[in-house]
Amino acid sequence: MINAVFNFRNFWDGRARNEFNGVNPIGDLDPFARVLISDTVLRKTKLNGNLRLENSSLASQAVGPR
Repeated sequence: MINAVFNFRNFWDGRARNEFNGVNPIGDLDPFARVLISDTVLRKTKLNGNLRLENSSLASQAVGPR
């Protein structure tokens, strides 16, 4: 657990990747991953936002097991 934040891949098989897409642990390998974008001014929501966070394998691990 010490220095686990510096891992590039998590889980025993490395499926929690370094880039986080907001949906699942496989990051850039899922081209159809979309997140909800909410516009509070126009009160519109759409499901076509792309999210890519670098160095976020712990976030990828958090959405992994279902």
